[in-house]
Amino acid sequence: MIIPTLPIESVEFLSQIITTTPTTTTGTTTQAPPTLPTTTTTTTPISFNYTWTRRDNAGKKNWYSISCSSDGQKIIASEFSTTSSIGYCYTSTDYGASWTQRTGMGLGFWATASSSDGTKLVIGNGLNPIYSVGNNYIYTSTNSGATWTKRDSMGEKGWYGVCCSSDGSKIAFITYQEGSPFLPPIYTSSDSGSSWTPRTFTSGDRSWQSISCSSDGYKILATPYGTYGYPHTSSDGGATWNIRTSGPDATSFGSACSSDGSKIYVAPVGDYIYSSSDFGLTWAPLTGGNKGRWGRMCCSSDGSVIASFSNYYIYVSRDFGTTWTRQDQAGENFWDSIDCSSDGNRIVATSYNGYIYTAVY
Repeated sequence: MIIPTLPIESVEFLSQIITTTPTTTTGTTTQAPPTLPTTTTTTTPISFNYTWTRRDNAGKKNWYSISCSSDGQKIIASEFSTTSSIGYCYTSTDYGASWTQRTGMGLGFWATASSSDGTKLVIGNGLNPIYSVGNNYIYTSTNSGATWTKRDSMGEKGWYGVCCSSDGSKIAFITYQEGSPFLPPIYTSSDSGSSWTPRTFTSGDRSWQSISCSSDGYKILATPYGTYGYPHTSSDGGATWNIRTSGPDATSFGSACSSDGSKIYVAPVGDYIYSSSDFGLTWAPLTGGNKGRWGRMCCSSDGSVIASFSNYYIYVSRDFGTTWTRQDQAGENFWDSIDCSSDGNRIVATSYNGYIYTAVY
């Protein structure tokens, strides 16, 4: 990505001005005024560089999802399960300085979400039930991950992504499955996961790639996988949906939503990140960045700070996507997930076959 640079403006004055005064009674006088100095005004490129810390004490793992509280202090991260490695969740209450392995929910690779205070957590096993059967359930916690409650009334699904309201009471999960038939696409809960409602669409059931919601949980943004990949929005907690055909028709691995839902973003593969200021009625590409294979993304409460990753690097904008800065200090990694504090000054990210990273602006 080419980082946009402000134009350089130069103003030069004439180095010498000669003025001849009229002839006086004392003779002819030629006067040269003082030479004006040459002045150059230069603006420096906008830079949104954060200070990054690699959290080695969490270990080098196949990290998957990550979420944090609104102040960035409490974090939950999950890892993939493979044939040689069991995937657990890990929590931190000190901005990532130390970590606790949470084994109460078993193994998997977990989609994660956190309430604004970090006490209510929700996770779901994203393993595809076609290939892996045994623990494809949702779990919730009300004490920052110390204990967990299994939510199995929906049966086993490929719980691929999740978002929740700031108080943790409203939850929306997307499912992913290869093959046919497709599973019911999105499940919502309004009682912190005690009961669930499957949501269907006029466009048909499908697999989904990303989901995000407003702080009250009523406005939801979801992006499908594959064909007819327009963004889908709901303003009533998932009861009804609108297909936003004015948005990009492409698989978007990432989406983000401001706290009031007025600003939403999607990250279509091979294109610019797109933004909408009217909850999906109209869209505009953020051409201050480059086209790329964008992944997961997050934004601050007001939508001014946006963070995502593409082509092994993390990029951040702090002006609603007008300009972007590549976070070179974070390095080149196979990034998998990203989240930020409500003010956007703290960022957390995970890398596959790598480490957890935290950043401060």
